[in-house]
Amino acid sequence: MAKRKTNGTGFVSSDGQYFVRNGKRFFPIGINYLPGYLCGNHFKDYRAEHIIADLDHISRLGMNCVRVAVFWADFEPKEGQYSRRFLTTFKRFLAECKERRILVMPVFLIGTWTGMYDAPYWKPPGMYQGGMLELEAKHIAEFVRHFVDEPAILCWDLSDEPWYLEEIPISPARKANGLPQSRRDIATNWVARLCRTIRDVDPNHLITLGSDPEPTRKDTGFALEEMAEHLDVMAYCIYPQPSYGIELDLISYGAFQARIFAAGKPPFLHEGPGVSSSAVSEDVIADRFRAWMYSSLANGNIGVLPWCYTDYEQEQHYTWPLDDKPQEPSFGICFADRKLKKRGEEFLRFAQDVRLLPLDDLQLEPSSAAFVYPMDYYERAGELHNKLWRHFTVAKGANLNIDIVREDRLSSDMRLLIVPGFRLRLSTWAKLRDFVKSGGHLLMISDEFFALNPIFPQLFGVTIEGLRPGSVNANFRRQWGHLGKNSKLAFGCKIERLWVKATAAETIASFDDGYPFLLCNCLGKGKAYLATFPFPLRLDLGEPRGENSLFAVNVLKSIRDIAGCRPTLDVDSPWVETAIFRSTANSDDWGIMVNYDRTACDTNVVISDNYSQIRDAQGKRLRTRREKGNLVLALNMEPNGSALLQLRR
Repeated sequence: MAKRKTNGTGFVSSDGQYFVRNGKRFFPIGINYLPGYLCGNHFKDYRAEHIIADLDHISRLGMNCVRVAVFWADFEPKEGQYSRRFLTTFKRFLAECKERRILVMPVFLIGTWTGMYDAPYWKPPGMYQGGMLELEAKHIAEFVRHFVDEPAILCWDLSDEPWYLEEIPISPARKANGLPQSRRDIATNWVARLCRTIRDVDPNHLITLGSDPEPTRKDTGFALEEMAEHLDVMAYCIYPQPSYGIELDLISYGAFQARIFAAGKPPFLHEGPGVSSSAVSEDVIADRFRAWMYSSLANGNIGVLPWCYTDYEQEQHYTWPLDDKPQEPSFGICFADRKLKKRGEEFLRFAQDVRLLPLDDLQLEPSSAAFVYPMDYYERAGELHNKLWRHFTVAKGANLNIDIVREDRLSSDMRLLIVPGFRLRLSTWAKLRDFVKSGGHLLMISDEFFALNPIFPQLFGVTIEGLRPGSVNANFRRQWGHLGKNSKLAFGCKIERLWVKATAAETIASFDDGYPFLLCNCLGKGKAYLATFPFPLRLDLGEPRGENSLFAVNVLKSIRDIAGCRPTLDVDSPWVETAIFRSTANSDDWGIMVNYDRTACDTNVVISDNYSQIRDAQGKRLRTRREKGNLVLALNMEPNGSALLQLRR
């Protein structure tokens, strides 16, 4: 393997939390670049005057990077024959970017880039194995070797959503041929092989893989934790589909993807947000952009590159692939004439706030809680994805700073672990029992029959009668946490639930038939909570202000506080998310607040830390008061609004 340069010549690296260049952290504020005159390969149809004008505009807007496609068939039109013209044109483009201090993120092996851009040749058994994999490795290595010493490369992107180019096949003959036995093995081997190929040639640049949410919601074979062992950053993309009603559920999906993609490496929003102007008004899109960008920052994201720079020129709308995709011509943050849309203005305001953050001296406050999901999640993603997401949404409504962790990566640093009804390994349940005995707090929200196991009775202090339908009208007979006496969960039908009787556990709330809904068992130094009905899955999030939704949020809020996970910035609205960046240099902390709601929101922010001064970095006047020893901030949040607070001790 070649030796990495260490002479401070501007190569981008990572400190495990952010990108670093010339010894300083930086946050990529860029764009996915496709010129408006062509939906496809502008290196093949290179119109210098248009492209230079684009780059000048991108630079004036303050962007520091662009992501561009290296189309397989154009760089290597025939097997082993590489296009010098393509390479020369790319170098020309790179030089223009470099002159304007714009970094370039090339993406190889395109799975989808508005249209489907296939390889010019194929070999069995497909793109992920055997001869085809070797050809891909040679293809990438040949391109990379020309830019080993070029610091203007942000990072190498192995592929853009490769699962759309070809699904990994399942074949009974695999074992006989000595090939890996699962989609996960094949995908992991593919990522590892291509990363190894690049690092053998180029030790100077980071590597990622352009992903969308697909690996988290169906079995593609690509497991995030295994990918993260080989990649330097975890790239993900999000396209918020505007709707009216399910606001919290919708916006929280960006936070969900940032958290689940943070599988040991920092998450990077390399493509998104992106919404077509054909689908909804620009006012709504601008609000969505604002909420999604600030939410991504609050959940650990380390860069934002929306899709895409401009709309396409009118004559392009009726050519392939745009003619088949009516919404695609109008995803730009600018119109075709480069005039900024409202979403573009929001993007620039977000960039301005990010530049205020002294990233070298800040660390996003670590989570003290985590959802636990099973080893076989990716094989069962079609079944488990919505379950995990809906539970995560309720946790966000409870303003819970929460990670999403696979069962083989549990951390003793957590104070609260939540299992949303998943079937976990028996050895994991033994670890969870030890976690509780050592002082941790555990919440199991019962749902799946096969999640039950021999450790359950001791851990939760119950005897189990089984799963069967029953009334799900539950109430609290006394004040408990954020739930007042007679707080109710009410559904007008019988639904399957877990029937248990308390042995050692205390019953906190019961159904009308007297069987427990929520129990708490003190075990060792900690507490194990059991909810016998999967209440987050049954909420009608189309009516998110309903009593059942607020009941669910307050259950999690109550357990959050008992477990010691109350956030520094705590809000009384389930629509507002908060996050804290802690100073590592005895300086100011910074707080982020995001309103997920499409309407204005008045909220009280209880600040538990001892700050002497609070300033709104966006220039808004703040009203504070003292209440029960805490500083309380009365804040009006605009629809999908944000706030950036400078917190001085």
